Amino acid sequence: MSSGARAFAPLLIVVFLAGGVGALLYYTTRKPPQVTPPLMVDVPPETKTPEAKTTEVTPPPDEVKPAEIAPEKRTPVACYLTRKGAVSYQATQRFAPQVVPTQSVPGWIDIDEAYARQSKSLPPQLALVEQASETLADVLGESMRTLTSYKAYLDPADGRIVAYDLAVTAGGIPQRMQGYLTKNGVMVTAFRGGLKTESKEIDFPANAMIMPMELEFIHHSFAESKNGQVTVGVQTFFVPEVANFVSLVVTPSGRETLAFRGSNRECARYDVRIETGKVAEGAYAAQQLWFDAKEGTLLKRLDYEEGVAVAEMPTTERVEATALGSLQSLVVRPPKDFPNANPFPYVLEKDYVYRIKSRDVTIGSARVRFSRRNADASGPAGYEATASLEMNTGNGTRGEVAETRFDERFQPVGYRLEGEEAGDAHADYKLRTQFSQGRLRVNQSRRLSPLSKEPEPKPKPDTPEEHPAAAPQSPWQEPLRLVSLSDGDEEDPVVWKLRHQDADTDRPLSPGTFLYDFNRVEQLAMVVFRLPIPPAPPEGEEAAKQIAVAYQRAAFFSVRRAAGGLVTFALRPEMRARPKVDDPELEQELEQEDVPLTLASARGAPLFGQMLLDPKGRLMEWTDKSSGTDLVFTLDDPIMRKRESNERKLRGQEGPTLIRPPWY
Repeated sequence: MSSGARAFAPLLIVVFLAGGVGALLYYTTRKPPQVTPPLMVDVPPETKTPEAKTTEVTPPPDEVKPAEIAPEKRTPVACYLTRKGAVSYQATQRFAPQVVPTQSVPGWIDIDEAYARQSKSLPPQLALVEQASETLADVLGESMRTLTSYKAYLDPADGRIVAYDLAVTAGGIPQRMQGYLTKNGVMVTAFRGGLKTESKEIDFPANAMIMPMELEFIHHSFAESKNGQVTVGVQTFFVPEVANFVSLVVTPSGRETLAFRGSNRECARYDVRIETGKVAEGAYAAQQLWFDAKEGTLLKRLDYEEGVAVAEMPTTERVEATALGSLQSLVVRPPKDFPNANPFPYVLEKDYVYRIKSRDVTIGSARVRFSRRNADASGPAGYEATASLEMNTGNGTRGEVAETRFDERFQPVGYRLEGEEAGDAHADYKLRTQFSQGRLRVNQSRRLSPLSKEPEPKPKPDTPEEHPAAAPQSPWQEPLRLVSLSDGDEEDPVVWKLRHQDADTDRPLSPGTFLYDFNRVEQLAMVVFRLPIPPAPPEGEEAAKQIAVAYQRAAFFSVRRAAGGLVTFALRPEMRARPKVDDPELEQELEQEDVPLTLASARGAPLFGQMLLDPKGRLMEWTDKSSGTDLVFTLDDPIMRKRESNERKLRGQEGPTLIRPPWY
């Protein structure tokens, strides 16, 4: 994961815990001020020329103070309650839009330039829509009360979001993200407490837009389509909560009557598939939405969880404001039925090498070794996973050495990490954990190197004789551009605090929880070998459609993100269509490659991605989709090497072998 993605990671996990899969669509209510942005559908909508608008622009002050609405002046217009089973654990309120001057919106100059690039003018006033939510949960032993505030600034002409301000606190240091449109996409700034930690511009793909706060645009798009012949709609959105893009694939699924406030309402129902990153089998989330057919307002949302009964899936319903006081804490505990019968599939004292790719480019490797560990002062007898990692993304490098200790039942009891990274600055970091008797202690430290300063120019000599002799040129040049984390002075205590960070936390953590950290493929491997491997699919195309799917839940705690939850693994035999080839030798190689692998998909914080397991449960490949850019860890094993070789041949990229003399 890039340093930028890591800076946002703590906030993202909090949001996912607050809303589950629903954080991708977030909480929804009434219509925007005027017209909702259309969902791209397979029937082209009518093209309308934007009305010409004029606005007087004055130079901005040095700092723009965002528009604020006093709490006593906010008028609730919609309330939603989220429950799981019989427990209502999350409440959301949407407030009536307020008109604010455009020049009070952060980044309005850049927004104006973005409009000008599209031959449009930014209106002199924008609509400020505010939303507040509260979540109560007991996550793996720690009680949490999460408060979220989301302010969106909308263009009243079309309802599109041009800027936003998202703040989250769970009782500790509040975290905040601000964003606004630019000519190329959106500028996102992250804050931790009152300190700005990062600011970066994220480019938008074609036709993308910031995710609307209200999902009524989905029903509106289909209701306004020509002759109602639209069968599916697809649109790419930038989601502020995760600072990433998702694609919504929406399919109408008929009408249904719902009981609402003592009466029956006819509702339009839609199936929504949320896809992110490079979508592969299993890497998506699903929801069902019910909109009032007449009013178009959202009445109900159901978030699907594989392997979970419908009655236990998160359900969000529109309610009266008086119902918001019925919140209870949602208790999340590790499952009691996690298997532990499969034999350990790895050879001890052997190096396992995983190649790391991003966008089909090899960027590094991870070397893993499993060993027995005798009891000592730091823990009981059991096993140990040691690992080293090297990555070079082109924009920066990372090197790490790690050690994770497990007891005889492969439950984690400790984890140590030391690493360094270099990009815009150089950082050394360390992490130590101890996990026992239902408590976890984590000690983290991070040291940034002193930042470079431009040397003062030397005075030009008056005569050639006074010119100093040229110093010999060093063969090594500093390859990094070191920049400041803040505009303040290097000796400023605030800047120094950002460069030297130490944290020592002690929190409850339920036994049976597994530890996980960035790029720690060995920690994942020590868990997934025990997952239930479904039987091989039956022969025949029709019979193969009846393949068995196994579900297994596991509790994970992401150490550096300081958050966790339950992850559902969906396991099914990998189904690969074998292409027809005319080459008998290649056909034989394809048959030899046909080793039955299991595809295991993980959806939920802190794991989001998929993996391939061999018949013994060894982790052959892990595709991590949680950081926005897919990271693929592939085991250097005959099975995977054979696959890669055959794929090159099938693509016609094998080519002739060039033999060179030894002195070449």
